Amino acid sequence: MTTFTKKQIGTSLFSRNSQIACSALNTWQSLINLDSLEKRLLCTALVTAAFMFGILSWPLLTGQVSIKTDLGAYYLPIRFFYAESLAQGEILTWFPNILNGFYLHGEGHGGMYHPLHLFLYTALPLAMAFNLELFLNFPMILAGTFCLFRRWGLRADAALFGALCFSFSGFNLLHLVHPNAVAIVAHIPWILLAIDIVMRTDSHRRLVFAKISVALLTTSQLLLGHPQYLLLSTFVEFLYIVFVASLWGGWRRWLSVGEAKFLGVLGGCIQLIPTWEVLSNSWRADPPLAFRYSWSLHPANLVQFVAPYVFSTRVAGGNTHEFGLYPGAIATVLGFWLLIRFRELNFLRRQLVLGAFSLGVLALILAMGEHGYLYRVQAHLPLIGVFRVPARYILLVHFAMAVAAAVAFIDLAELSERGDKLSWYKLWPLALVPMGSLLAAGFALWSSLHPDTTLWIVAELAKHVASPSYVLVGPAMVILATVIVIAAARKVRFALVSMIVFALADQAVYGLSYIWFSPGLTTINSFVNSQSMPPGNALDRVHFYKAYNNVATMKGFRLADGYAALFPKTRLDSGKYAGLRVASVRWFQTPEGNWSQVESPLPRARLVTKIVISSHPNEDIDNIELESTALVEDTLQLQEGEPGKAYIISDRPGKIKLNTIATSRQLLVLSESYHVGWQAKIDGEACRVLRVYGDFMGCVVNAGVHIVEFNFSPQSLRLGSWISVLGLGLIFLSFCLGNARRSDNAITLK
Repeated sequence: MTTFTKKQIGTSLFSRNSQIACSALNTWQSLINLDSLEKRLLCTALVTAAFMFGILSWPLLTGQVSIKTDLGAYYLPIRFFYAESLAQGEILTWFPNILNGFYLHGEGHGGMYHPLHLFLYTALPLAMAFNLELFLNFPMILAGTFCLFRRWGLRADAALFGALCFSFSGFNLLHLVHPNAVAIVAHIPWILLAIDIVMRTDSHRRLVFAKISVALLTTSQLLLGHPQYLLLSTFVEFLYIVFVASLWGGWRRWLSVGEAKFLGVLGGCIQLIPTWEVLSNSWRADPPLAFRYSWSLHPANLVQFVAPYVFSTRVAGGNTHEFGLYPGAIATVLGFWLLIRFRELNFLRRQLVLGAFSLGVLALILAMGEHGYLYRVQAHLPLIGVFRVPARYILLVHFAMAVAAAVAFIDLAELSERGDKLSWYKLWPLALVPMGSLLAAGFALWSSLHPDTTLWIVAELAKHVASPSYVLVGPAMVILATVIVIAAARKVRFALVSMIVFALADQAVYGLSYIWFSPGLTTINSFVNSQSMPPGNALDRVHFYKAYNNVATMKGFRLADGYAALFPKTRLDSGKYAGLRVASVRWFQTPEGNWSQVESPLPRARLVTKIVISSHPNEDIDNIELESTALVEDTLQLQEGEPGKAYIISDRPGKIKLNTIATSRQLLVLSESYHVGWQAKIDGEACRVLRVYGDFMGCVVNAGVHIVEFNFSPQSLRLGSWISVLGLGLIFLSFCLGNARRSDNAITLK
């Protein structure tokens, strides 16, 4: 056994750091010293990417925001509350302004404890933070996908082209309306890259860093709070492990990946456990099969590959951002190019193409939900079976198309470098793509002219066909894309450059025209002021009629209803008049859209001396005198007498302080949603929080003057926090032990 001196150790460490620096320098020099064509194409892709980022940053530069669908109706009001709570030091987890009070953190879409969100909404104005949250996902996707493709040995220009196709794909641009979903997607290429290193590296140092990266990226995904996209990420990670192991071996390394994923899940429990609690108490805990199959991709949407603008909403089914399957005309043509060039590819590229096509077909079948049958297996599984919108598997279709586009780009670039010019005989199959596009568009237009035909499929199609000028845009794009690919195969100068520019322009127009137009970009103040608000004053509680919109909360209104993904189970009909009174609602909206005032709404806090034991509060509430009687679940020892007075001292999110004055033992009723996470103290002494009227809360107070405090501190959050601390500690410990093991090996040789 040989032992090194401290000087030798220092020399060794300096040598290794020098090697790392030299390696980074060599990588940079390899990009600089590219062949002229590769360098030109790489520069074109970089300029195009910069231009795309410039377009995406337009709202950030102008101080405007996109308010398309859920962005304005849900995410912006939630971020407004989040930023206000951070600025004022309020509790982040409880949102008092919707659903009579709601465990917002448990739903997850706010990503309340993600470090990036905490930084953005603490340090920056709301509009800037909101736009940066949306914008930063795209450079992260681009960089991660580029590094992943380079890891596979793809040349730099093709790797960047494929990364651009995925980063600005229809899925990611259309899903700007779900920013936390795109943020989770942005982690996927980085996790796949880390998994690839775990599976294939011979370096202990790289193995340690890759495992820690998998763990931390998984934690970050969980903190963003959209479990369905974590499922999609895990699904493609599993398939990728199988793919890598089948090519290069290393089956035992999947245990290392599993260990890292487990630690990552522990680190994200501060979000995961509260989300599980909210899900368990929501209507979606055990949804019917019809719900689980909702938003299945209809097979008619397959026409989008060659005719993206056939339908008036671009998709069959009306939900554009969920059903947007179009990968770009260039990607479609390049996918077909690989079919006719498959035998000419080398072994690794054939495997990449086979893997990509297999992933794309599998994801497409799953996206069809009830139409594809395979999803029915998932719908019956525990835990993951509660998700709906199988169409979200489209994400993996777009990723597969990006992989295929990168490989096809290499093939075309190498043909050009070798000076090969393919004969027209070999290129004629590409004409099938524009022919299919023209046939699809022609059939759609013919259907629109014959809506009274007896063929039900034609009659149904005729209802959704767009205008002729709009329909024909698709074939025009496909024809132009085919011409560009053929020109590249025929070694026409600048054809590959044109391919990059056209691909990005096509995808940008497709995605951003949906996100930024109708209703378009606007400032936050203009958006809020343009919305129809209820009558009354701020802090009034109001009830909308089936309005999936939380914008009124930005004006200070409190909603008895509201827009949430995990809508909690309730025992009262929120629209029933007696329920409106108990909820302290002052104004309610009629089915016609008019506003009516509630007569004699009950105070937000009050004392009562009479109770009725009820297991069916929605029926029993109509048979009692609401002013003096409350519905409860268990017998309470109250005393007869005149109801006392309750005064609210402070009313903050998750923290309510009151003063009660009573001549007997009475029940304090508070029109805030009941949750097991509420804790109450009377004069500093803990007391039991009761469920009142099925959905609200209260506690028993004795005669005299008392100070009552309600604080929201759910056990799920406390438990999740401790487990997250444990998980992050174990991740750090794994890093330290891994490096210590490497140092020992470096210092002592047998």
